[in-house]
Amino acid sequence: IEIYPNPTAEKFILDLRLYSTTNQQASIYLLNALGQVVYSSVESVGKGELKKTITMPSTSAAGWYLVKVVMSDQVIEQKLLYQK
Repeated sequence: IEIYPNPTAEKFILDLRLYSTTNQQASIYLLNALGQVVYSSVESVGKGELKKTITMPSTSAAGWYLVKVVMSDQVIEQKLLYQK
């Protein structure tokens, strides 16, 4: 998983590449420092790749966030720094 730019000021790109080429669903969550979900979506991972641009919610405070991708067989997490 790659997240860029990191730190971000508004939008970031989630670039996910898997070894498996099986199509599957991925739930994407953006959690604040308190563990509250501030963004979520369900995406289809085709041919082991998913690239999605995510805009930070306007109500988000500056600070650290956790990007969590949940699939049927794995959970991937990456930290993101949001600077207003």
